[in-house]
Amino acid sequence: MFSRLNTIGFKLFGTSALIILLAAFSVAALGYRQARRAILAEAQRHVLGVVRERSARLEIWLRERGNGVQAAADAGEILQALVGAKSGSPQGRARLREAAERLVGRLRREQDIRFAALLDASGDTLAAFGEGGERGFPADVPAVRSALAGRVSWGPIHLDLHGRAVINLAVPLHDSRGGTAGVFFVQYPTVTGIDPILADTTGLGMRGEAFLVGRDTTMLTPSRFHEHPRPLTHKMPIPPVLAALEGGSGVMIYPGFLGREVLGAYTFQPEQGWAVITEMDLEEAFSPLRTIMMNTLLAAGIALLVMLAVALALARSWTRPLERLAAASEGVASGDYSIRVPEGRRGDEIGVLLRSFNRMVHGLEQAREELNRSHERLLQAEKLAAVGELVASIVHEMRNPLSSVKMNLRLLDRKIDSGSPEAEFVSLASGEVKRLETMLSGLLDYSKPLRPASEPVEVEELARLAVQGAEEEARARGVDLRFEVAGTIRRLEGDRELLLRALANLLANAVEASAEGGEVVLAVRDDGGDR
Repeated sequence: MFSRLNTIGFKLFGTSALIILLAAFSVAALGYRQARRAILAEAQRHVLGVVRERSARLEIWLRERGNGVQAAADAGEILQALVGAKSGSPQGRARLREAAERLVGRLRREQDIRFAALLDASGDTLAAFGEGGERGFPADVPAVRSALAGRVSWGPIHLDLHGRAVINLAVPLHDSRGGTAGVFFVQYPTVTGIDPILADTTGLGMRGEAFLVGRDTTMLTPSRFHEHPRPLTHKMPIPPVLAALEGGSGVMIYPGFLGREVLGAYTFQPEQGWAVITEMDLEEAFSPLRTIMMNTLLAAGIALLVMLAVALALARSWTRPLERLAAASEGVASGDYSIRVPEGRRGDEIGVLLRSFNRMVHGLEQAREELNRSHERLLQAEKLAAVGELVASIVHEMRNPLSSVKMNLRLLDRKIDSGSPEAEFVSLASGEVKRLETMLSGLLDYSKPLRPASEPVEVEELARLAVQGAEEEARARGVDLRFEVAGTIRRLEGDRELLLRALANLLANAVEASAEGGEVVLAVRDDGGDR
């Protein structure tokens, strides 16, 4: 198994897999960062749009209530009754109360009113309806003070005598001269008006919420979380509230009430001095990112598997020829030079390597054949050398008695008459002895390995020596042996002894082949050639 891990194919596949994984991780990281940035920007735009929508709904609610009360209060009936009540007569007060009751009844059919009161220009209560009944109504309520000054005014959200959150609206009643004849005062419970607007968490997710905060950072509306304190009982000096109370509008990320990071948007309503806040859980805001990442990881996993499969296929296509080459190399190392690897039609470096390997093995095969032939020749040479030694020994042993025979034949030739039959027999025996000597010399030369030397040779001198060596034989046979030289003879490069032996053999053969009285001429001349 470990040897498998060390193969080029596995290393190539591992390297490819590592590169693909790094590339996929880089792309995934970059994609995640880009997607997170895009989702955050979209969530910021969304939550800012939600806070502006809630703020607009609050303004519409306030404007609709103010316009409705203003329209009802401007009716002539209530003003006439108010003027009649100034006489102090019981009939005038009764008519005023009846007119006020009709006004309040009409408003209650249109709006959710908890308490209503009619005040004169001094702020004294002329009539009161709803919870609180006929008891006196304080003229120092902020909304009443602004209405006595001639302006329609909303008061702050506060707790009533029963500990419930309410908001007051005071509308001035103008006389024919434009003065303030009185004030119509209306009190609304926030639980049926403002709270439902902010309790609507549409667009804020499962853990998001919207709420109001006053100028003093007091939380004015309830939270959707039970762990949160009741409204108007605690302050919320969180970063978006402080930024909104400075008149700003925007988005920021900060720790929420439950300790989780939230994406909060804020805006300011200057007339009421409210900070409108909407919050979305940051993890929930990024929930699309998880879906995107899951889909991305799934697609990346599939792409990774495909790329790894391609890398594995490429690795196998590249390493399979190398594996065959390694197996062929082992075969060549074991002595099989007939192995060849398939070359195919590859034009890459592997194809070049395969073709080079086949050429190399072919050359090794030829070299081995030549080596075998050389080895055979060497064995033959060794055999010939052994035969040569044997022949040299035999020739040496035969020359000694042959020399004695030759010397005795010469002595006999001197003692007998030249014309006698005995002389003819001696001459015949001498010729056979000489032929035996020639045969032994040739056999001795054949048995010796021939290694010609290379040295400067005087051709004319060499020829003279050869002629001198053959003169005695020529005289004995009655052959005229002459030597002629034409011009200047250049030196030659060669083996002096072999050349001398060749010339001597040539002359000996010529003399032997010539009849008595014949002529043998050795002529030497320079023909001007390069050899």
